[in-house]
Amino acid sequence: YVPQKDDVDEISASDIIKIYPNPATTKVEVSYTLPEGMTSATLVMTNTLGVNVMTAQLDGNNKTTLSLEELPSGIYFYTIRCGENVKTGKLVKRN
Repeated sequence: YVPQKDDVDEISASDIIKIYPNPATTKVEVSYTLPEGMTSATLVMTNTLGVNVMTAQLDGNNKTTLSLEELPSGIYFYTIRCGENVKTGKLVKRN
């Protein structure tokens, strides 16, 4: 027996989390839908040196706004973990 794609509920992290606008100036919107059975996800943002500059807890199926006003202009990397799902990406912050 070879499992078929329809036999497994595959949820891609890119389908459950979107961050916009990118590039951003003062804030970003995080739009997300958590997989069934999951109640939260964690977003960690680091600078280009790997230093953690922000951590946010994403609860429920929703949208949240993250303020970038305290961050200097530059390139940042984010990692969002939700159970087995992990999404990483790059965010550009402009003044």
